[in-house]
Amino acid sequence: MAPHFGFAQPVPPPPADEVARLIACDPSEAPDAAVPPSLVSLQAHGEQVELARLRYAAALDGRTIFAGDGARSAGAWLAARLGIAAKHASALVHDGRVLRHCAVTEAAWHTGRIGAAKARPLLRARDVHPRLFSEHEPGLIDAIEPLTVAQAVIVINRWKACATDIADHERHAAGCDGDPGGCGPDCGQQPDPADSNRFYLSATVNGRRVGELDLDATNGSLLETALEAWIDARWHDGTFHTDDGLHTAQRRALALVDLCCQSLPRDTNEPCDTEETVATDVPVPTTAEARSETDVPCDTDARDRRPGAVPSAQSRHGERRPSISLLLDAKTLFGLPIDNLDDLLARRCELADGTLIPLPTAQRLLCSASVQQFLTRITSQGTIETIGVTDRLRDATRQQRRAVRLRDGGCLFPGCTVPFDRCQIHHLTPYELDGPTLVNNLATLCSHHHHLVHEGRWRLWRTHDGQLHLVKPDRTYVPVVGHGQAPLPDRPPGTGPPPPAPLPIHHRTPSRPNAPPGDPPHNSEGNDRS
Repeated sequence: MAPHFGFAQPVPPPPADEVARLIACDPSEAPDAAVPPSLVSLQAHGEQVELARLRYAAALDGRTIFAGDGARSAGAWLAARLGIAAKHASALVHDGRVLRHCAVTEAAWHTGRIGAAKARPLLRARDVHPRLFSEHEPGLIDAIEPLTVAQAVIVINRWKACATDIADHERHAAGCDGDPGGCGPDCGQQPDPADSNRFYLSATVNGRRVGELDLDATNGSLLETALEAWIDARWHDGTFHTDDGLHTAQRRALALVDLCCQSLPRDTNEPCDTEETVATDVPVPTTAEARSETDVPCDTDARDRRPGAVPSAQSRHGERRPSISLLLDAKTLFGLPIDNLDDLLARRCELADGTLIPLPTAQRLLCSASVQQFLTRITSQGTIETIGVTDRLRDATRQQRRAVRLRDGGCLFPGCTVPFDRCQIHHLTPYELDGPTLVNNLATLCSHHHHLVHEGRWRLWRTHDGQLHLVKPDRTYVPVVGHGQAPLPDRPPGTGPPPPAPLPIHHRTPSRPNAPPGDPPHNSEGNDRS
């Protein structure tokens, strides 16, 4: 059994009289050496009390004892009688119900292998795929037991994401594999999380502005990186120093205003006076540019060649700072089926901070990413050990971008008027699936339509004659007429050439040896290339 932060075995709960003594004791009078073990003893007893609460809540609910007091539900009874919030009462009833079906989790909790902070996320994970959870439950307990709570939650969320994809795949017709024509027009489509982004800005006393920002994971990471890159550049050039009296929030405010000032159109002969704009005594140069997901590496700008200038988007230590750090394993990228729990826990499709993102979103980000390949293995403690590393650059060169600009002019979706400078470069055949970074494999899309091609399951491809073709999720053919031209009427399905095989959109279950007649095996052939 893995050690528990210095304890060779899980700490057993103290006897009731010991708990009563600790409760009655005044901690301020206890010797220093007695405080830590007393806390550990109370925590162990509290874990058993919490487990007993769930068991009694399940009995109250399952036997409808609450009805004797005229309560509508067990949650209403708990909220009224225990004086807890309604949502906490509902969670207590839910977890108690699920606990009756999770004997392994209950036993691990009772013996002290895991506590409530790990057990309750496990109980809620069962809702995603009960059958799969029952198969993986012992392995999940073993995987999260030696981890901290934060790491355990990441592992549980990773399992939930894979289980959600498997459950979604099992709900669709066999053989669909993400093809919108196989299950209907909405199969595989995912809403754009950026549609829910909000930025509220209000004027207050003396003209000050107060704002509230709500961004999705990828755009939030992009903004955070831009601000950090700007701040790092100020440390490089000596603007910021340890005794300047500024705290992190002030530096972020300076960064935000300066980045906005850089984006404003202005006469190149009249540089923006950022120092006056931000109204601060600290001089704020305007030489740093944070790299966004729509940018590609190019020659350093002339203003960054000046003596003492700081290259764009570098960390405080001079290293290159990525806009968004994405962890993605090869099996997930190719849509290979999950063989077992160990394979599932080794899958990665998440940001560097552990935020999970859908596979189509990762595929969209990869269109303009610089990829660093790591050869890794999963240790017995569940950590990742890096064995080797290589670099692969997929970015279009400056000459290729100029050629694409002249050819496309802007977003190629019919009727879209977004210019080239506000667009992203899309690989028609993904680079990671052997799609070359050549002009004929590149297309210009705005952020919204780039999302439709990946998460929205629209199909965009180029035939050997150089003509682009576009198909909606319901297979309606949309003529591509070129940027700035009036769109033509849509054509019925099947009018144009057949589209290539779709990219994988979720994890697949392995082939079943005894599948019923007419139910083909869930394989990934045909999805490895697009």
